[in-house]
Amino acid sequence: MTANPRLAALAMSSPERGDGLFVTSNGSRCEAVAASTGDGGASFTRPTAIASWNCSGSPPVQSLTADGNGDEFAYGPQLFLRGNEARTW
Repeated sequence: MTANPRLAALAMSSPERGDGLFVTSNGSRCEAVAASTGDGGASFTRPTAIASWNCSGSPPVQSLTADGNGDEFAYGPQLFLRGNEARTW
């Protein structure tokens, strides 16, 4: 993750487990990444890139959710599905 990641959304499937959506910027480029937690958000795994965009534009993703069956989604206005055992979106 680049410097100064900002937690934009958090989707918890239990009090311990969930995912965080972080937004980072590096000059004019912004990036949305997701990382998992197994300790209630005290720490997160290495992030996985979801999308990038020109920071002067609108972000393609703003929220996270899970369906309770192991599927996770990043959305707003575009939709991304988590796959490959959480290695890609």
